Amino acid sequence: MNALTYSVARPMRSTVPLMSGAASISTPSVLHARSTGVWERPVETPAATLEVRLFNALTSAKIWTSQVAMHLDRAARDRYFNQLDVLHDASEWFGDDKPMSLESYKGFIRFMLMLGGQSKPALALSPRGTLLAVWNTQNARLTIEFITGNRVRWLVGQLEGNEMERTAGDAGLERLLTLLAPYGPEKWFGHA
Repeated sequence: MNALTYSVARPMRSTVPLMSGAASISTPSVLHARSTGVWERPVETPAATLEVRLFNALTSAKIWTSQVAMHLDRAARDRYFNQLDVLHDASEWFGDDKPMSLESYKGFIRFMLMLGGQSKPALALSPRGTLLAVWNTQNARLTIEFITGNRVRWLVGQLEGNEMERTAGDAGLERLLTLLAPYGPEKWFGHA
């Protein structure tokens, strides 16, 4: 695989595989006339293009994931990467939203490792760049916003009779499962 070096030459569109077996992402890039065999991320400046900021957020998450990949099941890792690729599609980007924060993503992965099992949340991004994970069942929804590496905000919505009841909280990651216990988290995570 040829590595890419970025410079100020003629732009072209390229697909850069970030990990063996992982999905590739497309991003505008510039190829140096002679490949040096070293891949460098585009420099992010205050005036960096949206594509560069999105590319940097994705590559940071995927590179960090490669450091803990031995703890993740391949199907889960691929599912997360596919969802992150969709969330960072420049053609679907809105206004001044921020790309995903690496610290927020790290918190999500830590939580998923704490859970073990085959839990499959849907992922979303807040305008501030924090990652949200959402679990749905027929009568209940759990949304967790990963603020930083160890802080989360959570919201439980459950149908009781004909009424939707909601409970929310802000906590450290290590206490989250304890705080969710009264709501029967096994319905979202597959175990107590």
